[in-house]
Amino acid sequence: MKDELYKVFCEVFGHEKVKSSKRLSKEYCYGWDSLKNLELMVAVENKFETKFSLEDLERITSFNDILDILDKKQNAEG
Repeated sequence: MKDELYKVFCEVFGHEKVKSSKRLSKEYCYGWDSLKNLELMVAVENKFETKFSLEDLERITSFNDILDILDKKQNAEG
């Protein structure tokens, strides 16, 4: 799942801006503004066939936040 999420980040932000998933956060990722955030959330929802709740969206500030939410959703379904 981590590799697939990383690919989504590369598609949304561009490969040259995404160096490592460890530093992918709103604080360190150039261009992660409100518009890119919306684009990212839609891309992740489409890729993983899920929907984020408002609570999820409010707490997402990094790659790891998204990964944690996706893991919890997958475990709840599985």
